[in-house]
Amino acid sequence: MTNMTYMSLLNYAVAAEQTIEVFDVTAAFVQSSLDIDERHVVILPANVVPFILEIAPEYQSYIQNVGTILLELEKSLYGLPEAGRVWFEHYARILMDLGYERSDYDKCCYKKRIDESLILVGTNVDDNILIYDDKSKWMRDELYQTLDKNNINYRHNILTRSNPIQYLQTTIVMLLDGSIILHQAPKIQKMFEDKDILIHLKERPNPTPIIPIRRDDDNKPCDKKKYFSYLMTLYHIAHKYRYDLLNACSMLSCIPNPTIQDWNNLLYLYGYVKGTIRYVLHIDPKGIENTINISADSAYGIHTNDLHNSHTGYLIYYGFSQIHAKSLNQSTVCDSSSYAELMAMHSSIEPGMFIKGIYEFIGLNNVRIVIHQDNTQSIRTTYDTTSANHKYLKKN
Repeated sequence: MTNMTYMSLLNYAVAAEQTIEVFDVTAAFVQSSLDIDERHVVILPANVVPFILEIAPEYQSYIQNVGTILLELEKSLYGLPEAGRVWFEHYARILMDLGYERSDYDKCCYKKRIDESLILVGTNVDDNILIYDDKSKWMRDELYQTLDKNNINYRHNILTRSNPIQYLQTTIVMLLDGSIILHQAPKIQKMFEDKDILIHLKERPNPTPIIPIRRDDDNKPCDKKKYFSYLMTLYHIAHKYRYDLLNACSMLSCIPNPTIQDWNNLLYLYGYVKGTIRYVLHIDPKGIENTINISADSAYGIHTNDLHNSHTGYLIYYGFSQIHAKSLNQSTVCDSSSYAELMAMHSSIEPGMFIKGIYEFIGLNNVRIVIHQDNTQSIRTTYDTTSANHKYLKKN
């Protein structure tokens, strides 16, 4: 399940006042059978064999000359290349046999509707999220009973005002008004504790995610591998729910050969994160809507390291809640700010259509997309695509 699907489901659940429940399958990969038309053989190394013999002495007769044992697998096993696919197909068959439909936009998003009862299932390998209400609770019970019959073990947890839940390393908390917040404070705190260079890092003031820090050795190259490793750690957090970090992370990732100046900027960003560990993403769409809003913008010619490429940023939200955000270097060099703004709008269309597809799959009718833009020329261009005089559009 993509993060866009996940956020779309959460927004719908809050807007429609649905129950949010998560469950994870224990040892999912070993609970699915392998293809009967293929043989899957593994070699137990000689240093492992003594431990196997303690458990099953009868395997003594299967030891080869080099001290190893060959085993043919009947069930999937972690580390097997096809293990993920086999589990996905096994679980999908269970859902489809129960009458669930699968989204054409996200193959890990399912629904089952009977009359006024609707349940939604989003799956990420062995982690699942369920969205349902009192009328469809029987479908949730039906799913669990089917898993029990298939000897599939699982653990589940329901979000309530007094019971936060964990999903994909993110804490979900329900507030008194029924809205929810997402945060990764424990994960971020552990990150600062595990990395020696970050333990004594000074907290930076809000609201300045990144500013230049000048020193005499600014232009000397830094450890490139270390730089991008630390940057990608922050990028992962930013992509999930800390959209305030996205632009800084994106700009720092556009540097092919980072210098000490860039490393200092990255540490400054870490300092900002350290001072804002308790920042959360608030999901409160204020009711069901059939409109997806997109705010798109660009920074013209800002990338001097390239060919003065422009930079795109957009935010997609449902009601008053964010669903998806992106900040990226434009691949095409634009010769004006209006052209760059059109490129930014164009980049936001595909994810906007994806989210529209998810909501229509859920059952919302006539979902429309509204793009908000502040460049007069680009707005005029999008409204008048028939003119032969456009600088940015060629008429075929």
